[in-house]
Amino acid sequence: MDALLVVAVMVAIGWAVRPIREDDPTGRARENTPAMTQTVVPADGFPVAAFDRTLWYVPPTPVVVTPPRPPEMPRLELIGILREGDGYRAMIVDPATNEIRGVSDGDDLGITRIVSVSESRVRCEAHGVPFELSLEAP
Repeated sequence: MDALLVVAVMVAIGWAVRPIREDDPTGRARENTPAMTQTVVPADGFPVAAFDRTLWYVPPTPVVVTPPRPPEMPRLELIGILREGDGYRAMIVDPATNEIRGVSDGDDLGITRIVSVSESRVRCEAHGVPFELSLEAP
């Protein structure tokens, strides 16, 4: 049994290394494959063209695009609302400047626009984003 296995392995090795003839029925002649092309050896005996091959492909590093940070919203604190004639006036503390400002409808407070002031809340807008300041507990 071992002898049969040795013979089978030898036949397989012989078949794998035998040269393929030009009249090969599979059409896969070894002389036509790029890996087996003849290299022209210059007079000094060093085949430089043999090293003119790409051995592996290294893809370029991907470009990472970080999204822009959202604009920082103002940190305002509503401390009171006063009735003034037909409307209301809000007292707001701006911690960035440490000032108390009295504002009413349509006023600007830095980057913040006051949209409306009612008896218990102030509607504002900063960077196109609406938000509310309220005297009521959250």
